[in-house]
Amino acid sequence: MIHKLLTREQIEKGYIRFLEKNPLALMKVNNRSQQIEIILGKKLSNIQYIETANILVEYAETIGIDSFEYLLLYAVESVEERQKIILLRDELTKHDYSVNKYTGNA
Repeated sequence: MIHKLLTREQIEKGYIRFLEKNPLALMKVNNRSQQIEIILGKKLSNIQYIETANILVEYAETIGIDSFEYLLLYAVESVEERQKIILLRDELTKHDYSVNKYTGNA
């Protein structure tokens, strides 16, 4: 869903800002990424991207905020633009629900 509303650059900017503001999260990302890289032999940058997303979700859950809205705080500087994106997300979600309900895929 977030890739429909944010560019990859916005998401990456959000992750970078999140990690800058949360040094403990950065340490967790680095630790998890290194462990996974050793186990899987995968590229570290891809793992860090995934682990940043996972840890951002954990942080959002801890403070009781929607993880997409929490990412927006870091990814999009303008309050107005964040509000527009949230409204668009809500409209898309409502539309997807309506389509799925109508087609029996709910």
